[in-house]
Amino acid sequence: MSRRTLSHDRVHGSFCAPALGFHAVQESQPLRMSCLEPMSLAEFAAFERSLGVPVVEAGGVWWRRVRPFFYRPVYPFQVLNPQAVRPPRAARWGGFQVPVSDWNHANSSLVYLVYERPWEYQFDALPKPLRQSIRKGLARFEVREITSVCRFVEEAWPVYLSFQARTGYRWRSDRRTREGFAFWAEALFANRKVRVYGAYNRDGLAGIDSLYRVENVLLGGPTFSRTEALRDRVTDVLFHAIRTCAAECTGVSCLFVGTSASKPSLDEAKLNRGAVRWVVPTYCYVQPLVWRVLTLLYPSVKARLGMDRVDQAVGLEQRTPHANGWHWQP
Repeated sequence: MSRRTLSHDRVHGSFCAPALGFHAVQESQPLRMSCLEPMSLAEFAAFERSLGVPVVEAGGVWWRRVRPFFYRPVYPFQVLNPQAVRPPRAARWGGFQVPVSDWNHANSSLVYLVYERPWEYQFDALPKPLRQSIRKGLARFEVREITSVCRFVEEAWPVYLSFQARTGYRWRSDRRTREGFAFWAEALFANRKVRVYGAYNRDGLAGIDSLYRVENVLLGGPTFSRTEALRDRVTDVLFHAIRTCAAECTGVSCLFVGTSASKPSLDEAKLNRGAVRWVVPTYCYVQPLVWRVLTLLYPSVKARLGMDRVDQAVGLEQRTPHANGWHWQP
């Protein structure tokens, strides 16, 4: 098989290994190589709420409740003026954290994982070990866009159960039941601006990922895969498909794939595929009495809110060219 076929041979836009002779995947279609239609902030908030994220509107801003009585903007790139912001009323018993325009207004930070300049993605520019891993996966999997929610529930629910058993992922644990998973899937497919991708092999669906756009930022996920498919590099195949589709989008700044996780291994999986960390300046307010209790019971709370990075970031911004204005890379 030729190098080109192994790298990213396209059959009507889908990524596949022709030698395997896949049967047609019903109720799916080849990957659309076209730019995604962006969601507005209101559309994104409604989408997140439909997926089960606790979202409220206050002061003209859509907020996500990330902890009891603690809120952040639902759109992670929404820069706000901390002096003018009006958080949800429940935040008076907890607090809030918002991105700000520069480090001089920050007292905390968040770490985002992003792929920069997604339009520049090229397979041949990847590190050799990653290219080899993708080639191995492309010999076993075909990635197609899934268009039927009924087919998705039938095929993806067992994949989710495998992922959940492997990782212990707790958010929306109601999806462990078929009814709960179907309810979540209905909301995912109800938004026509979201593209859902599946990686198939001889045994059926082995992994899923998705891609959508909010204003000028691409967002990836949710993503999960069968445990037994990991050794055949299903994750790398989905990564390659998502990055290739993202490269077709113009006018975007980055591909956002989440905030830094508490488990380093989850971050490393993305960093090893070319993602970088953006340390983003934020302003954090916590109700004073609550703050005293938190710092006594959980001394690590300052580090978790990124307060230890602020002085370093301000100094870096003043001393070196490595700071990139709004964020910097450690």
